[in-house]
Amino acid sequence: MTEAPSQADRLYALLSDFRAHRTDEIVSKIYSGGALARVGARIWDVQKKYKVAINGWHDRQNAKLYWYQMERPRKLAVLVPPALEAVARINATPAFKPKVQIIETLFP
Repeated sequence: MTEAPSQADRLYALLSDFRAHRTDEIVSKIYSGGALARVGARIWDVQKKYKVAINGWHDRQNAKLYWYQMERPRKLAVLVPPALEAVARINATPAFKPKVQIIETLFP
């Protein structure tokens, strides 16, 4: 029997489109319209569990509403730690000859 997704998992799935979502939408989709929704607590859970950044701000027309939007992941500038950069740049010769070279050696 598979376990039902948690509220944090469902919230992550909703926010993973990287669009802004209002608290009333989140409550209706994640909490099945429950009145005692703790959206801020679930936002914190999602950030910790999935290691993502989520921005939030008040609605300009209705201060009771809040918006949340997941940030797109940033590309890393350096994938290799600086200590290993020199090792990564070494052009090592292959341990074997490619098949084409072997055939050319056998049949010149």
